[in-house]
Amino acid sequence: MSEPSQPSAPASPLRPWRIALYLLLVGLAAAGFALPASLPSGAGAAAGAPAVEMRFEADGAGARVISLSGSAEEMGLQQGLRLREEIRAGVSAAWRQCAAAQHDSWRGCRARAEALGRLLSPTMRAEARGMAQGAGVHERDILLLNSLAAEFVGDALPPTAGLVVWGAATPDGDALLGGVISLRDAPFWMARRPADAPATLVLAWPGWLGGLAGFVDGAGAALALPLPTADQQTAGLPTPIILRLALELNAPPADTVSAIMGWPHAAGAQLFFADAQGNAASIEFTAHQQRRLAAELDTLTSAGLFSSADLALTQTPILSPAALSGAQARWDKIENLARANVGWLGVEKSTEALRGLGQGTEATLVILAPAQGQLWTGTAGPEAGRLLVLRPDEVFAALE
Repeated sequence: MSEPSQPSAPASPLRPWRIALYLLLVGLAAAGFALPASLPSGAGAAAGAPAVEMRFEADGAGARVISLSGSAEEMGLQQGLRLREEIRAGVSAAWRQCAAAQHDSWRGCRARAEALGRLLSPTMRAEARGMAQGAGVHERDILLLNSLAAEFVGDALPPTAGLVVWGAATPDGDALLGGVISLRDAPFWMARRPADAPATLVLAWPGWLGGLAGFVDGAGAALALPLPTADQQTAGLPTPIILRLALELNAPPADTVSAIMGWPHAAGAQLFFADAQGNAASIEFTAHQQRRLAAELDTLTSAGLFSSADLALTQTPILSPAALSGAQARWDKIENLARANVGWLGVEKSTEALRGLGQGTEATLVILAPAQGQLWTGTAGPEAGRLLVLRPDEVFAALE
């Protein structure tokens, strides 16, 4: 008589796919990843609602405006909720780009994000934290995205161009800041109305804590032109964040430049500032060098190259001879146009000069006039249409 068969052992709860999932989660935890935190329990209806979004249009030109208000964390949460999918796409691109630059070293990318986090004020960290909660990502993801902000500017010259005029260069003596900025995707205007700082309107990209051009409370304007350089560091502030901090100082242009000279810089840029009284000041820097810009005939021009010879030397290792000569030719062109029109460089002449450089229509053209309390924005190509006129005070009123 055969022996009774033994009951089969129960299936192991740790099947191969469960073991793999367990190891993956352990690995992510060790690398510092975490699931996004829950929304603040005390967030009210305004704080937990997406940012207000409007589109301003006239004569075929248009601009997208996102409005944030409240505490820093509330403003971050509002941006995260409104731009959730765009931010998540930007975060994915940032990790891929950083991993490629770090030769697939995720630890290096994590260190880069944490280095920026240590430089930010508690207020800006709170905004990053709120944005991460709204977008459903980790705070470290937002920090990495912002640390790579300059990398999202066009990677081939001419990524930027600028024309700054005031005093004897303009018909009325008022200052104008004009710039062409190439971003990989269309930027938008971010209206921030914080509870404890001046209101600002800045040209930004989804997930950014700063911007590349803008107004503060209608009293001052700023323009940032990121420039390629081999002199970079992770222990520095990205250019868009520097511009935002500078605007929030709400100080005279010369004092603003003095403050920036005491801040750590992550990469290369030229920054221009002007106020409603016709005062202007400018600075250019890399991670370890900086210079105030000297003007001729109350005019400053830029086409992607540093003015200072010492800073310009940091560009030669990373730009081809053709790129360097092309940028110099464009610089000569805009400088000659500016000199030929000294005394008449108003909005129309400045727009013609910048559009004449030949950038494609994917670039954004911005003209800031602090004395008039308004800006012009549109596409930069020579065949582009009319510019849209925005008044920051009217934008804030419409978003109430």
